[in-house]
Parts: sequence; structure tokens; C-alpha cells
Amino acid sequence: MLSDPLAVRPWLFKNHPKQLALLDKFEVELKLGRLSGVSSEPGAKGESLKSIDRRTVAFRTVEILKTMIGSTRWQTPAHLVALLRGLGRELHSAGGFREPAIGNVVRRIIAAVREEAVMEAITEFTSDLEDLHKNINDQATDHIHAGEIVLTYGRSKTVESFLKAAADKRLKFTVVVCESAPKYEGSEMAKSLADCGIDTCVIPDSAIFCIMARVNKVLLPAHAVLANGGLIAPSGSNMVVLSASQNSVPVICLTGMFKLTPIFPHEGQDTLNDMLCPSSVVSMHDKKLTLNNVDLVNPIYDYVRPELINLYVTNVGSFQPSYIYRLLAEYYHNDDWSSFE
Repeated sequence: MLSDPLAVRPWLFKNHPKQLALLDKFEVELKLGRLSGVSSEPGAKGESLKSIDRRTVAFRTVEILKTMIGSTRWQTPAHLVALLRGLGRELHSAGGFREPAIGNVVRRIIAAVREEAVMEAITEFTSDLEDLHKNINDQATDHIHAGEIVLTYGRSKTVESFLKAAADKRLKFTVVVCESAPKYEGSEMAKSLADCGIDTCVIPDSAIFCIMARVNKVLLPAHAVLANGGLIAPSGSNMVVLSASQNSVPVICLTGMFKLTPIFPHEGQDTLNDMLCPSSVVSMHDKKLTLNNVDLVNPIYDYVRPELINLYVTNVGSFQPSYIYRLLAEYYHNDDWSSFE
């Protein structure tokens, strides 16, 4: 199996002797200068530079590479890249600095191979995104059982489709939706679930702690999953999770793997959240309010500590927060963790 560019010649000698002979013939022409216009053949009076179309070398290089790629038994894009790099070393050593076009041609073709691999990865990633809800919903019956009371906060497409998928399995359960002030998205969520025949009720955020003792589990969406297993979720989620922890209610977060973020909560503290205008919380036109020396904060997200999350249900399976670091190592290269900083 070809993996080292330095092993290209022995690999060709063992598996593809005809292609090696073709490569040797081309290298001889390069060394003798027949393609470059510089004659180094025996009997020549010195070296004479002839006028020649520089594309000839490029065309010949492309032809030899095309023959090698089409008639050798490489198995993966990585093997092909190793083959091309090895051929590039061979041809560059034969052509020297007289023929920099050889190296350029090989580099372009290697770039095309890498791009093709990238395109395959992009296609796979796009497919994962398209099937994200389906893959998460397939796990619905593993986490929701008949007769349970499930609490969720605000509105999330992922949580909504997850609950509907459980209802499609003819499971009878009750969903308690927190209204999620000041946006009050919980009312929209409750209406959508009720339209599908799910027993649903809406409660004000102030009643979360009171009802938590009757809840079997909490379902939350994710804005981002951090490297330490922590969660960035809609504002108010931390209040829900703290209440669940006090009552020993398990907290399950539904998220796609594309939300897995290789940063820690102590990094970029000013960029992990966004602030909205506080006018949605407090009316600035209320003359009865005295707001001297008062800072009004209206954050979009909350940070939830990893020890408060019991399970992450993703499109590739279910994981505990302590396993997130393994997923990071699998999905991202260590050198790329801080690529965009």
C-alpha cells in the first residue's frame, strides 16, 4: 500500500514495471535537455539554448501523470497524493530548475485531488445536515417513554421534531413548555405540539421550580456545545437546568454535531454571547421607573456547566459531556482548533 512519496519508485518497480519504464524514458529526456531546448547530449558543443514552446514540457508532464493515475492501482485519495508527490520529486530532480513548470503541474493536480476529497467531505457534511433531524428523531423512543412528563424551554425545531417523532410512535406523554419571556416562543411551540395531538401545557417562567418535582426529564436545544462539555443555550436555560439539578431531574440536550465547538468557556468571554436591547425587558417610556445608575442586560444565551447536563443526543449517537473531548479529536484536527482566531 503506497503511503510514502519516497517509496514510489520501488512501488512502481514491483507493481507497474511498464509505467516505471515510461517514467524513466521521460526522465532521460528531461536530463538530456531534449524537452527544455538545452542540449546536454554527448558530442554536443557545450549547451545551446533552442527556442521551444514551454507548454510542451507541461503537456508531456500532464500526459505522464495522466497515464500514471489511470493505469496504477492506488486505492484512496491519500495514496494518490503520495503517488503524485513521489512522481513530482522524481520529475523535479530530473528537470531541475530548468523546468519549474513540472513542479507547478504536479502541484495543480495534487490540489485538484485534495479539492476532490474536500468536495466529498462537503457532500457528506451536507448529507449529514439534511438527515440531522431524522437521525436524532430515530432515538426518540430511547429517551421518551409512555406516561412521562417532559419539560422544554422556548421553541426549537430540533426539540419540536423530536417530540413529534416520539408521538408518531403512539407514545402518550405530556409536554410542559416554558413560555420563555420576553420572546414568548413557548406559546408557539405549545400550539405546534398540540396540533399534533400531544398533551401540552404552557407555564410562566416563574413556575419552573414549582413544577420541576413532577417532571421526568428536561429537553433543551443547543446553540453551541463547548470543548469542556458545557452548553450555550437560549437565555433562561441555565435557570431551568439549575432547577432540574435541585430536583434530580435528568437534562438531555438535543443537538447536531455541527454545533460542536472547539473553544472553552473561559476563551472569548465577550464573544460567546450577544446582547439585545433591554427595551423588550423594561419599557424605557415608563415614567414611574427610576433607572439612574442601573445597567440593564438582555443576553440572548446562557452558559450551562457540563456537570448540569446528563446527556447529549446528536445525529451520530448519544454522549455524556465528559466524552465531548473525544468527539473534538475525531471531528477536528488539533492544529485547526484556533484557525479562525
